[in-house]
This record gives sequence, C-alpha cells and structure tokens, in this order.
Amino acid sequence: MYLSKINNAWNESRSRVFMLKRSILITIFFSCMIFPAFDQPTNKNYPVQLSQFMYAYPLVNPASIGTNANYEVLMGYQRPVSGFSGISTYYCNIGFAPYRIKPTARSRSITGVRFFNDNEGAYINRMRFYVVYAFHTQINSRLRFGGGIDFGGMNFSVKATPTTEGASVFKADANTGLWLYNERFHAGISVNQLFNSVFQPIDERTVLPTHINITASYAVISNDMLELKPHLL
Repeated sequence: MYLSKINNAWNESRSRVFMLKRSILITIFFSCMIFPAFDQPTNKNYPVQLSQFMYAYPLVNPASIGTNANYEVLMGYQRPVSGFSGISTYYCNIGFAPYRIKPTARSRSITGVRFFNDNEGAYINRMRFYVVYAFHTQINSRLRFGGGIDFGGMNFSVKATPTTEGASVFKADANTGLWLYNERFHAGISVNQLFNSVFQPIDERTVLPTHINITASYAVISNDMLELKPHLL
C-alpha cells in the first residue's frame, strides 16, 4: 500500500511537470510570433496633403497638369502656425507643352517636373522628385479627358545626432491617374505610390503604401464677379 501511494505521487508529479513544460512551450511559441513585430516597427508614410490642395492637384494626380493652361508653374509652402519647430513642407510643379499647339487641336501632351520636400523636425527629411507626362483630349464639345503618369523617387534621410549615425536611402516611386473635366467641374482618380517601396535608414521600417485618391469639384456659382466651387479629396 505504501508503494502504491509512492507510485501515485510520482505519476501526479510527472503529470504536473508535463503540463508545466507544455505551458512553457506554448508561451514560447506565441512569443516568437508576437515579438518580431516589435523588433522592426513599421511606419506607413503617405504624402503630406496640403490644406490648400485644390491649388496643387498635380501633387495628387499627375493627369491634372495642363488642365488650365499649356504652361503652368505651381509653388507652395506649408508649416504649423505655432507649437512645432522644424516641421515644414514645400513643393514646386512645372508643366509645359513640349511643342506648339494649334488652337483647333483636339488633343495635346503636357510634360513637367515635380519637386516635393517634407521636413519633420531637425533630423528627418523626405524629398520627392518626379518627371510627369499627361495627355489631354476632347471627348465632345462639353467634356475633356486626361490621363497622366509620373516617375521618380523619394530620398529618406536621417541626420546624425551626438549618439547615433545618420543615414540616407533612395527608392523609386510612381503615380498614375485619370481626369475628366470641363469649365465647371472635374472628377479624378489616381493610384499613388505604385511600387510600395520600403525604407529602413536606421531601425524603423517605413513603407510607401499604394493607395487611391479620388477628387472632385463643381462650380455652383461661376460668373465674372464670383465663383463658388467646393472641392473634395
């Protein structure tokens, strides 16, 4: 009887050890699944959308260049009013017709360049540069259609600090879009950051996720003295 009790105690002890080992293995397994996500944090980076985006549609949709004129220059600058230092965004977009266009022509091509710079504090800078092409044609007497694409890249740089080294990474990028318009309205759709590029200048991974932008506007009132034209992005 004494041996039976010892045997039962031994079996119970083995069962507890087995359960403990299984719990430890399960914990290790799920830890291996979870913790790698924290080893390399990923940040999704979208282009900065300007509060006055309606004056800089080429930053969103390359098909919009040349909509208003055969030659155009768009420039802008944005920064917080107060409370933040070193945060700023500025851009320059130049579009032009590469050859003389007849007034009666139904179609035309526009080429251009686009530069965009985004500073995030004193140490992080993101600079984009693109070559742009758009084709515009007249569908009927009331509607025009445009399609465009741009190709370039983004340079992500982190300045050195007293405790860390600096780094700079360049990756290719592209955008494409369609533009339907006349004198009173427009509707556009674009697919941005086509290459889904990944940056890792130091520790954090930054992804340029592919996304879609839809824009629209309509002139509710339009005359020589007043224009009321809501815009949607």
